Amino acid sequence: MTQSNPFQQYGITSGSAAAAAAKASALAAGGTVVDYVGIPTPIGIRIEIRVEMMRQLKTGSGMARVRKFSGDNPDILNNAVFQSVAILRSEEGIRIHAVKGIGKVVSGGLPVGQGEYAINPIARMMIENAVREAISSGGCDIFLSVPEGEDLARSTMNPRVGIIGGISIIGTTGIEEPVSGPDYSSHLEYLLKTGRCASSVAVLCPGNTALKFAEMYLTLPPSSFILIGDRVGDAITLALKNGFREILIFGLPGKLVKLAAGVTNTHSRIADARFETIAAYAALVGVSRDTIARVLDSNTVESAFSVLRDEGVMDEVANLLVDRIVQRLRTLFGESTAFSCIMIDSHGKPYALRLSEGIKALVSKYGSEAMGL
Repeated sequence: MTQSNPFQQYGITSGSAAAAAAKASALAAGGTVVDYVGIPTPIGIRIEIRVEMMRQLKTGSGMARVRKFSGDNPDILNNAVFQSVAILRSEEGIRIHAVKGIGKVVSGGLPVGQGEYAINPIARMMIENAVREAISSGGCDIFLSVPEGEDLARSTMNPRVGIIGGISIIGTTGIEEPVSGPDYSSHLEYLLKTGRCASSVAVLCPGNTALKFAEMYLTLPPSSFILIGDRVGDAITLALKNGFREILIFGLPGKLVKLAAGVTNTHSRIADARFETIAAYAALVGVSRDTIARVLDSNTVESAFSVLRDEGVMDEVANLLVDRIVQRLRTLFGESTAFSCIMIDSHGKPYALRLSEGIKALVSKYGSEAMGL
């Protein structure tokens, strides 16, 4: 019998790999060559990242290479090379340029505008902050590339969401947590046992953005908030096993819409019924065949929601979706536990929500204002 590994390895996001390569190239441009560089992350933790190659090209310019490590996540970008060339200049400011293997955004609904390279705002901030630590004055041009990025991107969701020609540089925390692999269930059970010691309410969040806003919405001990990744069904099963009486699913629609279709492992390799589910509920409220076709042709959930906004049915469909999620969870996991659901956008604003009386009593002042309670 195979034993689960109790020691989960964390990794670095593509944003951290790019930031480390950029900082190392800027250091090399100034004549400093090292084996590791430290970078700041958005969550206040500094991480040390190994530099695979680093050299000064000529005075004022340098090159560096960092290899991404994904820890125990089954990430297609594990071991991908992130390369940077830095050119120092006298005028202030850091300019970031994408060269090869970084995708370009060709559709709406993403954090980066159409026509721009797919370097998300938080990742861009990380790169800029890391480079600032390497230069004492003046500015710097950073030229980023991922040599195998175009080939790797074919195995990602990028072509489907409207990013062509390469990978995305993303990451909200800088640290990649092992939330998709099979061993994560052991880690989840530990978190839920710890949380149950403090509360009978479990707030299950598929991602870090959801986790951040959930902590602002609710007055609960920190251990009540659990990062679950794609393993929604496993997390609920373990929460029930450990005696939680209230379970709130709190997240962005990209994952939560799948729950309305009964999909409890939301990894894209397992199942993806997002647009079909949205289209079904759009049809239920009476939109035209043309609108349904536009929803089905969408690249992202946000672009599908934009179609619904144009038709004036966004709120109605979102409410039907969260109702269906709660209904699905009751059917799959039983009526003895109170289920609630809050679906938010990337800025924390609720699309729709269904709250038990117990959860309503725990909503913070911030949450009350955000949810209009």
